[in-house]
Amino acid sequence: MQVRDFMITKVFTVKPSTTIKELLHVLNSNRIGGVPVVDDKDHLVGMVSDGDVLRYLYPKPQGIAGLVYIIEEEKIEDVLQEKLDKPVSVIMT
Repeated sequence: MQVRDFMITKVFTVKPSTTIKELLHVLNSNRIGGVPVVDDKDHLVGMVSDGDVLRYLYPKPQGIAGLVYIIEEEKIEDVLQEKLDKPVSVIMT
């Protein structure tokens, strides 16, 4: 058995400017776990996976001072929405 026997032949890609929210839609609607990131000339510039998204969205330990700031100044939903609007270039490898 060779890799080509079970690999996906229809490759989905995103641009570095694609938002993380848009990326999640591509991953979910196509039931895939990652995609290549390409520039305007379709040259590979990186990769991004669902794991990259999870690590980016997961709250980082910030200590008591940081936690108080988030609770008082911003709701967790606002922080999450702000992160979802960031471009894929922030988290791609």
